[in-house]
Amino acid sequence: MRGAEPWGMRYPFPLIVLLSLCSMIMYTMRWNVTVALNGDSCKADVAEQYGWSNEEKGLVFSGFFWGYCFMQVPGGLAATRYGGKTVLALAMLGTAFFTAIVPWVASPNVLWLVLTRCACGLCQASLYPAWASMVAVHLPEKRRNLSSASFAAGSSIGVVVAWLVLPRVQSHLGWEYCFYLPAALGGVWLVIWVAVAPNQPRQTHGEATESAKLLPDTADSGARGGGSAREPPESKAAMPLGKWFIMMLTAPAMWGVYLAGIAASFVFYTLLSFLPEYMKQRYDLDLADAAEVSVYPYVLRAAVLVVAGPLVDWMLGLGVRASWIRKGLSFAALGVPAVALLIMAVSDQSEAVAVTLLVIGVGASGMINVGFMFAPIEMYPDSAGAAFAMNNVFSNIPGFVAPPLVGWLLDKGGCPKVSSSDCNSTGTAHPTHPHVDITPECQQAWNTVFLIAVVMSFLGGLSYAILGARHPVYDRPSPKSKIVGSIQ
Repeated sequence: MRGAEPWGMRYPFPLIVLLSLCSMIMYTMRWNVTVALNGDSCKADVAEQYGWSNEEKGLVFSGFFWGYCFMQVPGGLAATRYGGKTVLALAMLGTAFFTAIVPWVASPNVLWLVLTRCACGLCQASLYPAWASMVAVHLPEKRRNLSSASFAAGSSIGVVVAWLVLPRVQSHLGWEYCFYLPAALGGVWLVIWVAVAPNQPRQTHGEATESAKLLPDTADSGARGGGSAREPPESKAAMPLGKWFIMMLTAPAMWGVYLAGIAASFVFYTLLSFLPEYMKQRYDLDLADAAEVSVYPYVLRAAVLVVAGPLVDWMLGLGVRASWIRKGLSFAALGVPAVALLIMAVSDQSEAVAVTLLVIGVGASGMINVGFMFAPIEMYPDSAGAAFAMNNVFSNIPGFVAPPLVGWLLDKGGCPKVSSSDCNSTGTAHPTHPHVDITPECQQAWNTVFLIAVVMSFLGGLSYAILGARHPVYDRPSPKSKIVGSIQ
């Protein structure tokens, strides 16, 4: 009956907008710490205020991902059991609260801030599962591609907001407001969400779960040769949880996905955490004065995400093997950033060339969402949501390994930090030349970081090429199927 139909089915666009805004705000609160630790060189940031080293800054960057990885699978189970609206509301409430208290817990002892960021990660872990739950239950199939692209693009826009707007906030109001303002924005979104978002419909006997409605719907069409028409899933006995974990940890194809995800995330989190510091040291370039560094790569990444989904749909419709598509896009997503970083490591390029390389590299990395990241849906359609969560656990390991490692390498190389003492009496930076703040030892440390990322990308691509297609679903050409979701 139409009266019982979720309002998102009848009016999908308000829900799509709300979900996209949620993604944007969440990612702004995830990456505002990058600005607070690498802010305007003429106004003390939190790291300078408390005298933190690069290694300690790396610990702060990584704190979020300890909680984020730990709660991936529990967050997915909670979204399935209690519904996307409730879980997403609690995720925003918790993230906004722990973001708002950062200025109160920050101190010379970095441990308290690390624990607070860990709590933020715990709260955000259910973001993607809750989004999937809302899309599965409340949006018509023909609008799910749009929701997927919008949600993924929202995350990139959140990075843009963090890197473009917050440096100016930090410059005028202080680093504390890099946390206060995004938390307040999250609170406004939460009030609107609770008031207007559709509730989870009561599930009646015999209905499929949310994840079964969303994921097997598409994966079955690609993996089992079905058409685009929706067919009820076959009744199957549930696999014991322990046996399912063993399957996920022993499947060669999944290890191809895991290793590729680890490689891609190492590059992504290294750039996102320490790129502002490198541009300041190497080119005397501040985020507040060089919006293109923070905006262009992620605008291009968002555009890639929007274009790549329909492109894959079209290629699958032509009968191109899904394994070829996944491999090709994965090679591009891992290879282009690797080449960009390799050029930066072995050559002395101008600021314009460096920015161009980063724009192309970060933009191309968006293809992972329709490359190896989408493979678990095709390989394990009946447990695609949980397989996604397992993949996200492995993919986010570099989130808490890479920043401390990079920070340690930079400290070992004696890399300096641009500080407010470098400013003149008018509050502007002294005129400097490129290389003035960076020593040969520090440049070598940065080159080492870039080369590690290059090697990781190569090994990740090779692993997926060898292992990623070792699954029966890739033994035959794929019929037309729809891209439903992406994950970061």
